[in-house]
Amino acid sequence: MPTWLALRAERPASYRNTIALVIAFIVLGFIYFNLLHGDAVFLGSHYKPRIDSFVIITLSALCMVFASLFVGAPRLPEQHRYSLSTLLILTMVFCAVVGFYSFTNHAWCADEYAYLFEADTFKALRLWNAPPPLGDAQSTYYIWVKDGKWVAQYPPGWPLILALFGGSFPTGRLANGACTIIAAYAVYELVKARANREAAWLAVLFFVVSPFVLFHGGSLFSHTSAAALAAVTMLVSQKVTQAPRAGLLIALGVCIGMLGLTRNVAALAVIVAVAVEQARGGRLVSKAMLIILGGAPFLIGLLAYQYAITGHPTMPVYWYAGRTVDHLYFDLPSILIGLRHTAVHHAELALFTSPLIHVIWLAALWKIIRNKRFTGSDLIFPIGILIFVFYPLHPGFRIGPRYYLDFWPLAVVTIGAAIPLFHDTWSCLYRKALVLSIIYAGVMSVFLVFALRDITQSKFEMYERVKADGLTNAVICVDTRSDREDVYAKLEGYNAARNGIALGDPKKAALLDVIYVSCDKTTLSEVRAAYPERTLWVYKSASSRQPGILQPMQP
Repeated sequence: MPTWLALRAERPASYRNTIALVIAFIVLGFIYFNLLHGDAVFLGSHYKPRIDSFVIITLSALCMVFASLFVGAPRLPEQHRYSLSTLLILTMVFCAVVGFYSFTNHAWCADEYAYLFEADTFKALRLWNAPPPLGDAQSTYYIWVKDGKWVAQYPPGWPLILALFGGSFPTGRLANGACTIIAAYAVYELVKARANREAAWLAVLFFVVSPFVLFHGGSLFSHTSAAALAAVTMLVSQKVTQAPRAGLLIALGVCIGMLGLTRNVAALAVIVAVAVEQARGGRLVSKAMLIILGGAPFLIGLLAYQYAITGHPTMPVYWYAGRTVDHLYFDLPSILIGLRHTAVHHAELALFTSPLIHVIWLAALWKIIRNKRFTGSDLIFPIGILIFVFYPLHPGFRIGPRYYLDFWPLAVVTIGAAIPLFHDTWSCLYRKALVLSIIYAGVMSVFLVFALRDITQSKFEMYERVKADGLTNAVICVDTRSDREDVYAKLEGYNAARNGIALGDPKKAALLDVIYVSCDKTTLSEVRAAYPERTLWVYKSASSRQPGILQPMQP
């Protein structure tokens, strides 16, 4: 390495450099969100302009490379006695801000609303609900009406956690924030065990400030709970390698079982990693028996849940109403589509974590392998990437590559564990790249708080209009449109009839001020026959940011 570069890289860190870099990324943020289509690049569902995405990643990466080579190292606060607990509390607060301010406490997409619906069903001590009078016309996608059951399609793990936090009550919004700080603590402990406290502090800072983590922490997606369970599982596995006690092995099985009850694809990657890690210590058969003992009740519970709803213990509720596309595909055309999605996922990962993330992660992985420090935790992120090559379905709305979030904490563990393995100038460059990534991620998180709120208010304008107008004893016939090429896409018709589980109970339904109906799935005569005492209104959405029209229907 040239002497001049070594001298520049090894200059002492200062807060002055930190402030200068924060200002630089703020300027870039204004460019991204005012001159480029930053909101579409970061938050668009289907419309993500490729040129603007390339410009944002390239500009940010060039800024970071220039800072790494020619600017003194930025300085971050060092860890003190209460630093970790303070950081975790602030993380929880930021996730709450995202949930209540940016998402305005709305379930953004059909997946999230289905989780809430399922959580409220469990909270009412039921597995399904009585169907609404107009069937699918009063339901949303991923919530099926079949065989006299009104039921959401997802595995019960995450909805059970949501139910414990209150389901659709405002407190339910805090569930993913709690999962975020659990994942962060597990990341810290894993890196501390493999490296040192300083490396663990840098790793957990990088983990919690990225919009990839924070905005999922404010959402209602299941990925954060899976990420927390995956990280905790590997932490318990690490404890087992140190002291293979029966209690720890059973606890390891419990963690895997809970993960399988939440997101079974994530459980698959974790099982492989745990098997690799535990095989090194010998006694694999006896360990496996205790792990199975801990995980078996959750598998039995899942099979019983599926049997109760579908009539077949091995049939997922996903497939109950005929949606059988949710599985891995191994034919060549599907794999090619999966590879295209994988390329997009990695571009989004760079946007939502760091433009240098692939350089940092691959350098860490190389250094760990070269120094023979590779563990099962380091396997999980590569396995996760590989699995989704065989899943060609479009992920829809996402805050970064959400399928990868299940595995992301362990990628950060790999990055953190490698910090002490670099020496001299390379150590300075690696740490500087990581600190620059933390600054980039923190600044982008602040910009995205406001960008997401703007988009959310446009998308859910119908519900806010109905609330503002104070409608009572009304039925809203929803005529929605969704410009899928517009980041300000309106709420889809199949996702608009959000009536809650009360609609299946005539007495509780009578107390609802407003009932929503997707009128493309039924007729006006059927609506009037079902609700003769209610006034009928129609909502017609407009394009882009324009407000829709809410008006009474003519008799």
